[in-house]
Amino acid sequence: MEPSDKLLSVAESALWSQECLRRANLSKLGISPLISRFDGVGSKSAQRLLAPASAAVPKRNAASTADTPERSREQVRALLREGTDSEMDTSSVATAANSADSSEQSMGAVDGAAAVATPMSLVMVTSADILWIEVLEDQLLRKEQLQLIAAMARAVRGTSVRCAHQQFDWPPAHQSALSSAKGGMSDMLKGFIQRLIRDRATQQMVLMGPCDCLPDTGLPLLEIPSSVSMLRDGSLKQQAWDVLKPLRARA
Repeated sequence: MEPSDKLLSVAESALWSQECLRRANLSKLGISPLISRFDGVGSKSAQRLLAPASAAVPKRNAASTADTPERSREQVRALLREGTDSEMDTSSVATAANSADSSEQSMGAVDGAAAVATPMSLVMVTSADILWIEVLEDQLLRKEQLQLIAAMARAVRGTSVRCAHQQFDWPPAHQSALSSAKGGMSDMLKGFIQRLIRDRATQQMVLMGPCDCLPDTGLPLLEIPSSVSMLRDGSLKQQAWDVLKPLRARA
C-alpha cells in the first residue's frame, strides 16, 4: 500500500507497540510475522492501519536485516519496523497476539507438567495379608531386593507364604492421557494401592524407606529401612526386625 493512500488511518501508539511485540515474539518462536494485504473472497473486510511516523527508522544494509536467535528483543523490534509496507491488519494483530500468548501459556504449562511428572517408581510386594512398599532407587528393581523382602515375609508369616510383586511407574509408559488426567499421580497411586488391598485382603502395610507420596489407606503402617539400605548395611536388618517382630506374634 502506497503511503499516499489517504483511506488508511494511522495506528495509535499503544496498538503499534502491541504489533511490534507480536512480531518480536513470533520471530523468537521461529514464525514469520506476516500481515494481510488483501481480503479473501467472501471474507469480512479487515481494518488496516498505517504505522505511526515515529516508527520510521534509518535503512540498514541487507546483511544486518537477517533475524538471528542471538538478537535482543529491541534489535528484533527495530528490524521488524523497517520496510516499505507499513500497513497493518488489526484483525490479524489480535489473532496473532492471542496465538503468541497461547504459545507462551502452553510452554509454561509444559514446564509445569514436567515438574509435576517427575519420574518415580515403587515396588509393591504382597505376602499373605501384608503389603510391602518401597520407592525404587534409580527406578531399578534388583533381584536381591525381592529376595530380601521375601525372606522378611517368610519370617513373619511362615515359610509357606507366597510373594508377588508389581511395579508402579510414573509417568505411565505409553499412556500420556493418564499422565495428564485430573488428580495426577496421587489419585493413580491411591487407586493402584486400594486395588491391591482389596484383591489380597491386606491388613498390614510395611513401608521400606521414605515415601512422601504414599496415600493414607487407613491400615496400620510400619516403617523400616529400605531394602537397598539393608543390602548395603547389614546392621540395618536388625533394626527392621525389631519393628517387624510384633507381626510374627499375630501370625
